[in-house]
Amino acid sequence: MIKTDIIPMHSAFCMGGGIGNSRYKNCISLGWFCGVASSMSRYGLRNHSGPFDWYFSDLKSVLDLMETDFYDFMAKKNLYIDANNPKIFHDKKYGFLCNHDIQNDFEAEYEGIYQKYIRRAKKFIQDIKQPTLFIRAVRSEKEISYIEENREYIYKIIKGSNSGNEIIFLLLNTMRKLPDSFLQFRMSIEQYPGQVYEMRTMFDSSEEFSQYCKKNILPTDLIEQNKRFDREKLGIDAKVSLIMNHLDVFDIASELEGLFPDIKQGIYLFGAGSYGELASLYLIKKGIAVKGIIDNNQEKYGSLCNGVPIISLSQIENGCQNVFVTVNVKKTAEIEKQILERHPNLTILTLRNVVTYLEEEKNIIF
Repeated sequence: MIKTDIIPMHSAFCMGGGIGNSRYKNCISLGWFCGVASSMSRYGLRNHSGPFDWYFSDLKSVLDLMETDFYDFMAKKNLYIDANNPKIFHDKKYGFLCNHDIQNDFEAEYEGIYQKYIRRAKKFIQDIKQPTLFIRAVRSEKEISYIEENREYIYKIIKGSNSGNEIIFLLLNTMRKLPDSFLQFRMSIEQYPGQVYEMRTMFDSSEEFSQYCKKNILPTDLIEQNKRFDREKLGIDAKVSLIMNHLDVFDIASELEGLFPDIKQGIYLFGAGSYGELASLYLIKKGIAVKGIIDNNQEKYGSLCNGVPIISLSQIENGCQNVFVTVNVKKTAEIEKQILERHPNLTILTLRNVVTYLEEEKNIIF
């Protein structure tokens, strides 16, 4: 019988430290999808990519690779391109589905992809020689049965490099509970998220697990160091992308109303690209009239975006006060200068302003 030192979830959490009041040197995602690594980044639990972070996987295949020191990992002979999407490839030996690695052409990029994953695998093998906490999102009810039936094998692999290694299983709220001998936390979600911000905030759906992550896994100074790394890596452009693709989640209408007291009279957007399209749709849903979308591309003039006319800067109404600039952050200063040279009394909101407002006024952690 393999000794695992695993205790029930409630008991482990109430002890106030990690399992047995331990601290880990590493926290590593074992998949099954990107949401685990995404939430770990936001919580300061990782500062580099692991071999299982960014694709779909079965637990059995993950354990097989760990047991064999990644034998045949990403071997080209096992890979094939998805029939419906040339930027997705599958591994027929291990059952992986990889949808983030191909930029344009698999054949031209394969060697770089392979070397990237081999580097990650080698670091993984070294890291887990120190006390490591693994986190795995349980893929399905079928996987729950696999875990129940293979308890000794799972812990043999997990603890093979260090007896202090442990694993946490995350469950959807529709899944049946694992036996108490497994450390497990239930998310208050019925399905795993597919959007970036929802994946980064997935751990928030369990207050118990959220608190566990903050107190019981890595030392506080390492968590803060990892969070700084994540913030630097995320950057202003990524934050803007998160906001603009999740406007209903962030709900910036209150900031707009605070900055533009007369917003009910309408607002102009500047930028008829993807962000302008998202912002106009959001504002219309909020009952705010979008009078026009200003753009410097003359070929767009006269066309509509969500029913809103695309116009030149010279076409805005006299006396207009409100402009929300929805262009790439790098172009913001140039656009602000252009607007104020022609209309010096306008009140301008930029996407950078929105990020600052959410971080400083709403205490949003991206």
